[in-house]
Amino acid sequence: MTRTGWFLLLTLVTMASTFDPEQEDLVSDEEQRARNYLAYIDKEFSRRATESVNASWAYASNITDENLAKKLEISADNARYQKQQWTETIKFRWQSFRDDDLRRQFKKYSVLGTAALSEKKHEKVRWMMMIMIITVTLEKLVSEMQSIYSKAKICDYKTPNKCDLNLEPELVELLRTSRDPAELKHAWVEWRKESGEKCRSLFEHYVALSNEAAILNSKDLCLCDVDFTDTTEYWLMDYESPDFQKQVVRLWEQIEPLYKELHAYVRRKLRETYGEEIVSRNGPIPAHLLGQWSLVQSRFLMKGFI
Repeated sequence: MTRTGWFLLLTLVTMASTFDPEQEDLVSDEEQRARNYLAYIDKEFSRRATESVNASWAYASNITDENLAKKLEISADNARYQKQQWTETIKFRWQSFRDDDLRRQFKKYSVLGTAALSEKKHEKVRWMMMIMIITVTLEKLVSEMQSIYSKAKICDYKTPNKCDLNLEPELVELLRTSRDPAELKHAWVEWRKESGEKCRSLFEHYVALSNEAAILNSKDLCLCDVDFTDTTEYWLMDYESPDFQKQVVRLWEQIEPLYKELHAYVRRKLRETYGEEIVSRNGPIPAHLLGQWSLVQSRFLMKGFI
């Protein structure tokens, strides 16, 4: 027999020894069940997401204790539902699915709390309770920070006893139109004292809890092949690229020369307007002179800088 003949024979023997029709049918049947399952939870998650967004908007547009309680109630209910569905998700043997897209979707669900926990039931329950408590606590922290941000008021620079200036519309308009560097600096600094400084401890707590949640989704606790050490690694997973951070660095290196030219141009125009005592020739641009980031372009157009 020729070498090619032996190769074909060996290939056929190998295929015959590894192909199991019953196993193929089992995998195919489970993949179909998995598709039906994803279709069901996608519809339910969409409904719940709409309900959650509506509650969040109601609170953001009308910050009251009642709206906050409703928002947190919906959040807690969604956390319980997600925990329940994650438990169902890990029952599928998704690692052996032949459909790449289906396997990818299940892999993502497995990191969102679908834990392959210890066989000891009390440890599983404890883990799930920790996830739910962290989720609700994070929601509360975000709501508190939003409340501080929305309710913060500062005193007017020219009328110090007038202390009812909100971010919108008063401060946004002031930052857009004023050309008094002292007034702009006052608004910038005082607003951050009333918002950022008061949110700092809450944000630090938020970061610590968020990192704790990421660590709980390590490969020892879920059906995934990643150990997360903090929220950064957890977020980066969604980009599905092991060198994503290096890609960002390469992109930055490409646009950095243009950014520096734009920065120098803006700094020069501001120096011409406010003088070198306010805007140095080589230093950073005083942020308060640019106002809200979203208003930078319109501000420069209005003042004839561009």
